[in-house]
Amino acid sequence: TIKPVRATITADAKDDVGISKVEFWVNGILKYTDTSYVYSYSFDTVLGVDYIVEVKAFDGTGKMVSSKVHVQSFKGPGE
Repeated sequence: TIKPVRATITADAKDDVGISKVEFWVNGILKYTDTSYVYSYSFDTVLGVDYIVEVKAFDGTGKMVSSKVHVQSFKGPGE
């Protein structure tokens, strides 16, 4: 049995006019929108599958900035 591994992505978004929302996209699909600081999203990964997580932060005027991270799960020592 393959057990999924839980990945948690946390974004530290700040802006002088405030952050209205932070979106979490996994492999090009919007998975979660967070409107409360601390901005985070957790999801189950599958062993050997690559994930590209893009986080988009929007300020109160609609301006957006984004960042991407590559997530990959693998077996640890002794597993």
